[in-house]
Amino acid sequence: MDELSGDLTLRQLEYLVAVVDLGSVSRAAALLHVTQPTVSHQLALLERRVGVALLDRVGRGVRATPAGRALAGTGREVLEVGRRGLEVARAAGASQEVLTIGVVSSLAATILPPALAAWHAEEPDVAVRLREHLRRDELVEALQRSEGEVGIAAPPTGWPGEVVPLGWERYVLVLPPGSPLLGRKRPVGLAALAEVDWVLFDADHGLHDLVQRACAEAGFSPRPAVRTRQIDTAVRLAASGLGPALVPAISVPAEHASLVAPFRPALRRPVAAFGPGLARPAVRRFLAHLTPERTGLEPP
Repeated sequence: MDELSGDLTLRQLEYLVAVVDLGSVSRAAALLHVTQPTVSHQLALLERRVGVALLDRVGRGVRATPAGRALAGTGREVLEVGRRGLEVARAAGASQEVLTIGVVSSLAATILPPALAAWHAEEPDVAVRLREHLRRDELVEALQRSEGEVGIAAPPTGWPGEVVPLGWERYVLVLPPGSPLLGRKRPVGLAALAEVDWVLFDADHGLHDLVQRACAEAGFSPRPAVRTRQIDTAVRLAASGLGPALVPAISVPAEHASLVAPFRPALRRPVAAFGPGLARPAVRRFLAHLTPERTGLEPP
């Protein structure tokens, strides 16, 4: 460590690299906006520190010795590391706060975008990092490991801390075009769809179990025409005629609204915020943006 301590500086390395690249002390001084004596003095200190000649004077210019070329090469690497460090520090300082939000993927694209837009407009200096999870239990485990400050999902049973209700997520059927069940005044009984192929979710998706339970209560196990991991894909597959899909009402775009049918028994799930960071002021300010008008959830 002693060999690297002392008066060796990044500035001296910068002077050396410039002189080696330009072959001239005067041109290096002009490039670096310092005087020529300043460059010469610092290079003399650097040579004294290294203990060998770094530059040979050739006419009005200079030429690097083997030691000078070697040190200049290493100096370029050191200077680049320093530049990258400055960029990282500036990027970190540009956002004084980071708000980490865990959310189940079925909600990430539906209830959050308007609230995030409002948040960014009001508090642009507080960045938001979203961590999306296919299942609520994965989200809960992440929060328990302190990987995030707040989670948004159906409230878990037995959560030890505070739970902030945000609203209710209502579920509907998206039926294939031409289905005889479309346009009825009364909700569709799921049992009427026991013999058709369905658009279902992969087994590791959070809505898989919900759909299976709803159909089991109606007395059947749905037969898959196709499985997917994305709710918007499920809606489009149902709209293309592959079969019915059971999805959150807020996930159905206006273009497919004519294919939506309520079903019985009605299905709603509460949505809430919970997590170790609920007491943090930034978290509370963000949650204030999650109003029913922005999220599309039914009021709690």
